Amino acid sequence: DEKATALLANASLPKRSEHIIQHLNQALHREVHERRAENNAYNQRLEKWERLNCDWFVEKKLLQKHVEDLNKEIERRDIVDARIESCIADLIKQMQRLKQENQFLKDAIHIDHSYNEQQRLAAQGRYTTEVDASVVIA
Repeated sequence: DEKATALLANASLPKRSEHIIQHLNQALHREVHERRAENNAYNQRLEKWERLNCDWFVEKKLLQKHVEDLNKEIERRDIVDARIESCIADLIKQMQRLKQENQFLKDAIHIDHSYNEQQRLAAQGRYTTEVDASVVIA
């Protein structure tokens, strides 16, 4: 641009040369303007892409954190579930043991009651070891 101005200032150049220099100078200005516009458009696209990339990266990190938190929650619930299942199994075992003990006690009471009934009937003279159809044991 400075060279073009210096050449135009030189009076010894013919008019045709001045016209060519002006034309080239205008073309150069248009080219510079187009390059700046392209550069601005490229920079805007690049900035938009970088912003989207950063947004994607942040979203990815947030989702990874959420997945980690969910996995920890699942592990915690699995531990609680295992404890619950263990307690239920222990309760079932205890219920079975109590049921057996209860049946044993019922059988013992029944035997004791039968023995006491035999003793009572024997004291009344109504109990014999032989089968007697007239004796009814309650």
